[in-house]
Amino acid sequence: MSTGSHHSSQKLKAWIICLTASLGLFFIFFQMHAFNSLSNDLMNSFNMSASELGMFSTVYLLAGGLSLIPVSFLIDRFSIKKAIVFGMILAIASSSLFASSHSILLAGLARVLGGISQSFVFLGCLRLVAKWLEGQLALGNSIVITIGLFGAIAAQTPLTLLIQNFGWRYALWIITLLTVAVTALIIFVVKDKKEKNQVNEDSWSDLGSKLKKATTFSQNWLCASYTTFLNLPVIVLGGLLGNIYLQGAEKLNTVQASSIVSTLYIGSMIGGPIIGWMSDKMGRRKPLMFVCPVVGIVIVALICLVPNLSLAYLSALFFILGLFSSAQALAYPILTECNLSRIASVSLGFACAISIIMNAILQSSFASLIKSDIWNELALSPLDPYRSTMMLFAFIFLVGFIISLFIKETFCKIAGK
Repeated sequence: MSTGSHHSSQKLKAWIICLTASLGLFFIFFQMHAFNSLSNDLMNSFNMSASELGMFSTVYLLAGGLSLIPVSFLIDRFSIKKAIVFGMILAIASSSLFASSHSILLAGLARVLGGISQSFVFLGCLRLVAKWLEGQLALGNSIVITIGLFGAIAAQTPLTLLIQNFGWRYALWIITLLTVAVTALIIFVVKDKKEKNQVNEDSWSDLGSKLKKATTFSQNWLCASYTTFLNLPVIVLGGLLGNIYLQGAEKLNTVQASSIVSTLYIGSMIGGPIIGWMSDKMGRRKPLMFVCPVVGIVIVALICLVPNLSLAYLSALFFILGLFSSAQALAYPILTECNLSRIASVSLGFACAISIIMNAILQSSFASLIKSDIWNELALSPLDPYRSTMMLFAFIFLVGFIISLFIKETFCKIAGK
């Protein structure tokens, strides 16, 4: 076999391994976002209020955020494949327990298991990409995350139809069986990459040293912050403010507003692989990292300041906003590249945990702000309260741009290599 054909074969093998692992992320994201479709059925089954239902979401996020750092230690210590498979087993246990539970306590425990499973699979997939697709790190990360986002979409209308036809418990059992099938596929297809001159595993006494290095490295904080601020407009507009803004400021009906918000997600899913591919081709991360938030500022200004926008223009602007917000995914390859290999997993876990905490705080702040009478009084003249709130996203993108100026360029090279 020639060198060229052998290289192509290895490249294809690497992509098959990473894409197969990302199918696990599809089901993890599915579980994470399924509560939107399950909410009414769960409130009836468990006789709970909407605020009590929110406890399940909080428990899931806390379990995922708090487990990220210990999970990153385990991924460094043991096999990446084993970490992903273990995460999938936890996801199966979570879904099975939730489908069969008749008490809030057991359902809450199921959500805790689901949050922990997310940490194993998400970090495992990012580390697998770093090992197998080193020359296409940004593209690989973006595609893996995009496949995960398809799981979030599948948790909406498709799951709703499944619930209508089979009931929510049987619907979850069907999803559990599919998760089992994907786990079996991962076991047979995904492999750890054998590296030459592999360093011996660190002892458990070195874990504190790793964490100290990860938490004191300023680039980890900067990358976590960049991801948070670039992703926040998509999260808040998609899950909280989008419909409210479009109905209040543009006088659209519910169907029109939700269809425009959906273009935000479509833009994000398409933008991730494109921006990742461009970054890998350029051999640089920073140019796109500071251009994208600038475009975001312009798009937000157009949405807020141009009067009487048609549905087509609003859809296009929201699509472009999602497209350029997807530059947040570039922080993940930088985290891998700027940290030494031996602390890369810990650094990823730490940065993701910080990002989750920051997202939770900022989302809560937005929710409180838009309900505040004080904010309505402070609305930026001549803008109404809706457009004034929307303009805050221009400030958020500006913060992301400033943060990008302090992130060090890695030139797509992993530290220590």
